[in-house]
Amino acid sequence: MRFFLIFFLFATNLFFAQNVVKWSASYSKETSEILIIAKIDENWHLYSQYISSNAGPIPTTIKFTKNKNLKLKGKPKEENGHAMYDENFMANIAVFDNNAIFRQKIKLKKSTEIEISVTYMVCDKTRCLPPKEEKFTIKLEK
Repeated sequence: MRFFLIFFLFATNLFFAQNVVKWSASYSKETSEILIIAKIDENWHLYSQYISSNAGPIPTTIKFTKNKNLKLKGKPKEENGHAMYDENFMANIAVFDNNAIFRQKIKLKKSTEIEISVTYMVCDKTRCLPPKEEKFTIKLEK
């Protein structure tokens, strides 16, 4: 019995420790945009910010710390997404495979740093990982 308990705890830890999305962010002076890029492991998909609340998965959310040196213009826009039928939730849902790009337009008053928080959920064809939060800080040069 003890062996099975240890095995279960070890297997559960491996399952939840998976990191199938690598995040990065940068700032483009030319377009006045913060770019947030997700590299997604093969066979996994990341959910859009714009999914129905009754669809099932947790949508991706992107939050920026308040900063008096910049103004956000609208909400982050998404690239590379597509709709698919997700067996896990038995619904058509907007997802990203391989990579996702989010663009946030800003008006920068002066050089500063900003902390970005991304909460997201990923699934493959048979299982989902619990929602996860990633935080990172980037420099914005005027």
